[in-house]
Amino acid sequence: MKSHYENITDNYLFHYFPGTIQELLATVKKSGSKFIKSVVAPVCHSLVDELAKKGINIGDEYKHVIDNSAINHILECHGIPEKELQRGQLPVKEEDIIHIPNIVNEYDCFSISKNKRGQDVIIYQKSTENEDVYYYVEEIRVGRRELAAQTMYKKNGKLTDANREPMQSSDSSAILLCKYSETFETSKEIGSDD
Repeated sequence: MKSHYENITDNYLFHYFPGTIQELLATVKKSGSKFIKSVVAPVCHSLVDELAKKGINIGDEYKHVIDNSAINHILECHGIPEKELQRGQLPVKEEDIIHIPNIVNEYDCFSISKNKRGQDVIIYQKSTENEDVYYYVEEIRVGRRELAAQTMYKKNGKLTDANREPMQSSDSSAILLCKYSETFETSKEIGSDD
């Protein structure tokens, strides 16, 4: 017998998964390669306003989304302890992915850059209670009006003005926007370590 979700998706190219992030993670494990996309959160007005000040215009109808490909990428490329420790990072676990709505709505700062394909991306930085820092990257998809998950990683250490990390591609300037200060610096290309 098919689940409610399978019946919905059989009739459309795709349909947003109706459950929670926890339910999405469980479904992704069982679904194999079947395409599944979920709305994580609507965009907050402050993000829309801050992006507009920097020349990136998105509307209130945009939504933060994540799909099975992004989840698999995050866990396979940034969830292996040995690999992440060599990079100076902490492994991302399923429990970390559950924090994405908080990261996009309560970020400490974000930077704007471009990915390998030249698309605008937003890199959020969010401190945790354990003094770890989440880095969550979303691609801006204008046609679909989505901010789509691209990758996520985690580092140990408290986020301070001195260690905030703007990231950029080699041919553009990264802009770091923080709730407490504004900094303009350069760093690495998005997707170069993925």
